[in-house]
Amino acid sequence: MIRQRKASGLAIVLAWMVVGALSAGGAPGTERIPWMDYQQLLRWEVMGVGDEAPVEAYLVFATGDIGVEDVAELTTLGLDVVSVQGTAAVVRGPLTAVSAFKPESTGFDWVRSILPYVPLEHADAPSFFAIRTNDVLEGAGASRLCDRFDGSGVLVAVIDTGFSGALRDRLGTSRVHYVKVDHVDLGSSTASRLVEGREEGLHGAACAEAIAAAVPEAEFLLISAPGFTDRSAVMAAIAAGDEIRVDGKTIALSEIDVVSDSTFFPLPLDHNDGEGELAKLADAVVAGGVPFVYALGNFGRGEGTTRSFLGETYVDGDGDGAHDFDPKSSSAVDRNSLAITVDPWDGGEPFVLTIILEWDGWSYQVRENDAGPWTESDIVEIQDVDLFVHYLDPSTGSVVPLDVKSVRNQLITLYRSEYAPLEPLEVVQFEIDTPGTYLIEIRNATGEHPSSAVLERTVDFHLYVTSESASFDMEHHSQEGSLVNVGGAHSILSVGAVGWAETDSWCLMPFSSRGPTSDGRLKPELVAPNAYLSDAMGGPFAGTSAAAPVVAGLVALLRDAFPAASPAALRDALCRTAEALPGPCNRAGSPLTCPFGSGCNYGVGSGLANGWAAYAYLADRE
Repeated sequence: MIRQRKASGLAIVLAWMVVGALSAGGAPGTERIPWMDYQQLLRWEVMGVGDEAPVEAYLVFATGDIGVEDVAELTTLGLDVVSVQGTAAVVRGPLTAVSAFKPESTGFDWVRSILPYVPLEHADAPSFFAIRTNDVLEGAGASRLCDRFDGSGVLVAVIDTGFSGALRDRLGTSRVHYVKVDHVDLGSSTASRLVEGREEGLHGAACAEAIAAAVPEAEFLLISAPGFTDRSAVMAAIAAGDEIRVDGKTIALSEIDVVSDSTFFPLPLDHNDGEGELAKLADAVVAGGVPFVYALGNFGRGEGTTRSFLGETYVDGDGDGAHDFDPKSSSAVDRNSLAITVDPWDGGEPFVLTIILEWDGWSYQVRENDAGPWTESDIVEIQDVDLFVHYLDPSTGSVVPLDVKSVRNQLITLYRSEYAPLEPLEVVQFEIDTPGTYLIEIRNATGEHPSSAVLERTVDFHLYVTSESASFDMEHHSQEGSLVNVGGAHSILSVGAVGWAETDSWCLMPFSSRGPTSDGRLKPELVAPNAYLSDAMGGPFAGTSAAAPVVAGLVALLRDAFPAASPAALRDALCRTAEALPGPCNRAGSPLTCPFGSGCNYGVGSGLANGWAAYAYLADRE
């Protein structure tokens, strides 16, 4: 039925069943090493002696910047340090190598957390209709601009996991440059650098192709960044205005006219408030004079989807220690669990289901090592919230507890002399080889620790569920607030997706992520058409992935027309002149006072981006 992540052959279904109710609690958290890997390691130490240990990948977060000595220390364990950027590193190695991070281990005190490595994902989604690229340019008000400007002298950077060679074949080597991140030379330095080269991928090619439709004479930097540390390195280099040598010439990254990014890192690094590492890097790019256009994501849908989101305040009205997903239900299963029903899929190959729990503790639970001891007021804010997954037996209706959980102990530092903070995150990844209903349970374990009266508080949490290869239905889901990481940055242009409906109007796509940020700011700023025909994709290109390049093309055109315009001026012009989208399909989220002077909501932001109207607005103010 279910297997551990990358651990086929190990049975992880427990030997007992709970009839009519969910399991209680769980063992104390395992601190730095993920629970499932810890359990697999224990089994391996007993059963797998003499066999070759399976190889796993992890994301390591440190208490400070990772240096050469730290890299060397990790390699002594048999871990291959794949990449390093700032306080994060991607490592790969045999399961036995992480035994140094078991709960009883005291070494490597500079390693704050080890989490399952979750690759970057694309923000694309299924479409319901497809339109021609010319119609997209017309709908975004770009056609009249394209008659006057073609992007000559404009430098466009597209960040993605990879690209094909199609755009270079069309535009030539003088105007299309492939760049990637080099993490290889860690012998004397852990600093990443941008070098000539590329990773293969169609998604980035489709994004670049869409921008080139608006600015066919522009110059392009197509930057392959398939991992978290790659993404951090790219944005840090652009923000710093570094130079890169590519195709025989030197290009200053400070000369980039627009950055377009349609991928996302699934692990949250903040509480959707723009204070995480990636969001701050995006804001730093804009502060350096480079507009940043970002696909807000596709977590808005709860049925027939591969991504869904739930944001709630933790409530335990029945006092059983588990969150009440449905406080009015008389059934313990319905009340205390969230059902994920995985649809049947073709092929029969197992796929990975990722569940991420994040809550509002970042400012207290992740601090620099020299921040000093926690005060009593700090301790009130620290919470230990755990994540469990069960299986609903279709033949009996019984709940089968699975050894699939994340129970990191965020309070462990209260009982140690040294400060070692943990992120307010719990993550599980596991393989599924049959469809069915899986039950998510969330428990606030804070009260199970000493001094519980001091520690208890209300917790606002976010739950992200993503799958590979199969769609699912999520019993409860939220549309508002369904952004992640870069989407919460303060200065960027985040973009949602609309499609052309049978009513001959633009309608917000159900999957498109919505705002607001957790601190109440408008997201997205704009929406743009998606589901247009793409040569790179060989058919429709859909999702907010496709919408963001449309806006990036508009920004490139406006940069051609107004080279001296600041990112803030371009953002203001596009938002103030966006086309209002009436109709029931666009009434998403609560109406609010728009910071740009017109009516907005959390689904469409300021409305449909209109490049010609923004051009006229800027021309009137020259």
